[in-house]
Amino acid sequence: MFHSTRKWFITQCERTGVPEHYTATPVGHHSARSANQLTYGLYSAGISDEQKREIVEGIRLLQA
Repeated sequence: MFHSTRKWFITQCERTGVPEHYTATPVGHHSARSANQLTYGLYSAGISDEQKREIVEGIRLLQA
């Protein structure tokens, strides 16, 4: 159960915009090498579909 709780915590941190290097330390990724994209890249379920939609909707296209 520990790993599922850890994954949930990391996912929530990513989804709420916490910088990865802030999340890395409390979950035991202390070195810069291990924290660099390991925390979110391996353990997070990623951003939600709603967040993805907001990103796409927030892109402003240049008009010619």
